[in-house]
Amino acid sequence: MGKLDQRVAVITGGARGIGREIAVSFAREGARCVVGDLLDMGAVSEEIKSLGQDVLTVNAIAPGLVLTDFPQTGRSPEAFKVFVDEEIKKTPLGRAGTVQDVAKLALFLASDEASFLTGQIIALDGGRSS
Repeated sequence: MGKLDQRVAVITGGARGIGREIAVSFAREGARCVVGDLLDMGAVSEEIKSLGQDVLTVNAIAPGLVLTDFPQTGRSPEAFKVFVDEEIKKTPLGRAGTVQDVAKLALFLASDEASFLTGQIIALDGGRSS
């Protein structure tokens, strides 16, 4: 039994240096590790697997303009409409995102269909950042 059996650790910057050492040390002690980094995670993932631990995928969603029912503050309704219209003009798909767009991407990322996708920041912005 390890010191960290039945524990889950979220470790950022885990591809190298301090974060990598923490991830491997925690896995060695039995923790289930969620490790993220903007760098290649291949080596640390293989080392964690060799210790008998699962390797989880970690991705991020970077949404563009998404209209929600959250109250708009700091702008009048007219100023907010102007802001939204201007943002939509800058978006190649010509519309704002919806909460359903974000939820569908999150569902995909959590499914087995995305099992080979990890370490990505996915822009969900109607093509604006391309």
